[in-house]
Amino acid sequence: MGWHPAVAAAGKEERFLRPHQVARILGVSSHQVRKLWRQGKLPGEKLSERNLVFPESAVREYRDSINE
Repeated sequence: MGWHPAVAAAGKEERFLRPHQVARILGVSSHQVRKLWRQGKLPGEKLSERNLVFPESAVREYRDSINE
């Protein structure tokens, strides 16, 4: 799976979130989360046809960047 520098530096195992979980954190719909992923604004990884996951650290980093 993906790797994020902030997690590697902390020495913790990365947690991966599903689109509906990301949507809850960002306050948007899961459809909007998938759109952000397709646009390259939110890093995620497609594991199979119906399985898309996002590194929690990347989601929080994105949230912080839009709240500035």
